[in-house]
Amino acid sequence: QFAPVLYGQRSLEGAPTAYIMEFLSPPTLEKSGWVTLFEFFRLNDSADRYSKPIRNTLGRILAVMEEARVVHGDLRPNNLMLEVDCDYTPVSLGEEPGVNMRVIDFDWAGDSGHVYYPLNRNEEVASWPEAPGKPII
Repeated sequence: QFAPVLYGQRSLEGAPTAYIMEFLSPPTLEKSGWVTLFEFFRLNDSADRYSKPIRNTLGRILAVMEEARVVHGDLRPNNLMLEVDCDYTPVSLGEEPGVNMRVIDFDWAGDSGHVYYPLNRNEEVASWPEAPGKPII
């Protein structure tokens, strides 16, 4: 499972669709929790030693998306949640070298080529692969 559990959704005319999803709580002193991948690398001095299992999990996520021919549209460290222990060590997936990770923020997600980048977006992000209004592939 690479996304929070979706419990339901509600659409009202003239308003964005509201989604009710699993809450990914932050870690505490007593139990593991979730942080963004951005936050993990920013706050953890030894984060680089976990690069390989993180890349392995990202590869599996991308393979699932590619097979389903879906795109996210904004797949960056701020939209990837990593489960960590109390000491900020990533939670392992067991035998395979990987970590427990979830993709969040599906506002622009959909079938490849059938969803479009919004006309208004954060232009401080220098790595958008396509111009506003163009299809996400």
